[in-house]
Amino acid sequence: MIGVVGGYGAVGAAAVRALGGWDLGPIRVGGRALERAARFVAEAASGGEAVAVDVRDPLSLAHFCDGCAVVLNCAGPAFEVGTSVAEAALASGCDYVDAAGDDELFTSVSGLIPPGRTAALSAGMLPGVSALLPRYALALLPDARRVTVYAGGRDRFTAVAAADFLTGGADAFGEPLAAWDGGRKVSGALATRPAALLPFFPERVTARPYLGNELARIAAAAGLDRLESYSVFAGDRALAALGGDSDPETAAERLAAASELDLFGRQPYALLVTEATSAGDGVTVALRGTGASALTGAFAALTVRQVLRGAVPAGTHHAGELLDPVTAAEALGALDGVELQVVPKSLESADFEEEVW
Repeated sequence: MIGVVGGYGAVGAAAVRALGGWDLGPIRVGGRALERAARFVAEAASGGEAVAVDVRDPLSLAHFCDGCAVVLNCAGPAFEVGTSVAEAALASGCDYVDAAGDDELFTSVSGLIPPGRTAALSAGMLPGVSALLPRYALALLPDARRVTVYAGGRDRFTAVAAADFLTGGADAFGEPLAAWDGGRKVSGALATRPAALLPFFPERVTARPYLGNELARIAAAAGLDRLESYSVFAGDRALAALGGDSDPETAAERLAAASELDLFGRQPYALLVTEATSAGDGVTVALRGTGASALTGAFAALTVRQVLRGAVPAGTHHAGELLDPVTAAEALGALDGVELQVVPKSLESADFEEEVW
């Protein structure tokens, strides 16, 4: 049995559909609204079951986790859920996967996990696929010295996703305007790039520098000379909504509303692009989905599959930094609604304009 907490939300629904397509076993879909969970199970999780669960109620969580081999947490906002689902899953003898997760959660779960159990965190788009794709590029070009990462698009923010995104800009996840240079993180090394034309992005975008902790670890492990990473926004309203000093709930509502305005008359998309270069050589990899929630759910489901297969060792891990990058990236690219493309060259020169989705 695979348990998915928050299984009928945007991320959870994508995960459940991917898991069902792989026929890994029955799926238990949980959330506070039992009727909504039951409707979703009837529609998308054949052979599964709906169970009411409240992440604020330890007894409810214990009941949900009982009998599961792996519990996947897709509930949010992540800063409110904290370790509640992890504690219940690990206490019930389950392995644990979380679509969210920063270094603070990693430390907390590491202190909870019993011997022999597995916890895979940061199994989403950001963080998660944002680490997997650069590792994929480095696997294709092992002698790369420079990596540039772009992640974003034109997307819809639910209120929960908006809250998680705003929290994800905190120091626990990384540092704005920083770059990896000469073997260390350099603060204030980069500036925002407005109206930028970037490889594979179908429109001009704003690229805001942000060096995530996961990418800093990858750069250090690979011995890179330089790593730059950018959060990409295709709409002006969502970008403008990131400013201001309102309380977190109001800020999340404002961002969600602004994203809807940016999407008016347009199709949402989420896109991650990594360019890796060495002396005289290069490779560019791009992964596109219908939105961040869809990519997050897909990668979370893939992480669950790898845990069930025994491909993730016991202990606590960041999924995007652990899963085999070639196997995982190509498995993601094979899912419905996800596209993976590899170009055997760097697209830093002007010819990148030929590579647009």
